[in-house]
Amino acid sequence: GGGGSRFEMKGISNNDSNNIHITITNNHSNNNKSSINSENSVASAHNASTSKIPKLSLRDVLSDKYKLEVFMDFLVAEYSHENLLAIIELTQFKTFVLSLEQQRQQQQQQEQLQQWLPSTITAPHSNLTLDVGSGTPFSEVFSPRSSSTLIISLPPDIVQSHIVTCAQFSLHQKFVLLVEKYILSNATFCLNISSDERNCLVDHYRQSKNMPSSSSSSSSSPISIDTQTQSSVDFSIIFDACTREIFCLVSDSFKRFMSTDMYQKLFELTA
Repeated sequence: GGGGSRFEMKGISNNDSNNIHITITNNHSNNNKSSINSENSVASAHNASTSKIPKLSLRDVLSDKYKLEVFMDFLVAEYSHENLLAIIELTQFKTFVLSLEQQRQQQQQQEQLQQWLPSTITAPHSNLTLDVGSGTPFSEVFSPRSSSTLIISLPPDIVQSHIVTCAQFSLHQKFVLLVEKYILSNATFCLNISSDERNCLVDHYRQSKNMPSSSSSSSSSPISIDTQTQSSVDFSIIFDACTREIFCLVSDSFKRFMSTDMYQKLFELTA
């Protein structure tokens, strides 16, 4: 959180040139034509082989801490680092909400199974799990439907959001703080999202502001019912549309990043 967005480059610079030069010599005039054709063939073969080399994708960069730090440095220089900060923090919020629901479902299954089993059976049932992937909205677990969920894999050793991990904040408070940080027009890292999406999140924000605070985030349900409108709010997918929009903006920045020496050196070092 906050303004600490500077990452170390770890020796990667965008000032060095890495151009490959192909020199054609004309020492023997009689062999000039065949020499050029031969070297052109070599150059064509080289270009054909290098074009087949897989490039680093945006998802590759997001899933690796070192690559992510280098890309963040590029975005800081481009004054668009708030987009990547938001993707990281909103994805961590989504993962946190899903983990809460997974824990709640496991506990419910344990309790139900204990009620069904004869009292003489006392063996532990440690293998009971609810398989909810990090990209699966909570609502899909109960009512499967087609979804265009954007699945983003972040490195496990990346810095964790204080808002998301602080046990003193309820789920509603975490949502409120994230909206105040990224969504409101006067937010510290105000995102460039559509007015429809901003208005939708601000509406939920106002509802959450009126909710009573809880001393423990673990007691918050991933699905909240607004007492006035009786409309449900699924916190596991509440930022999904916003994240998709920001991902598109980061993708545009990544295309510019791919044309830099910084990207080329990163590719060579990690290939």
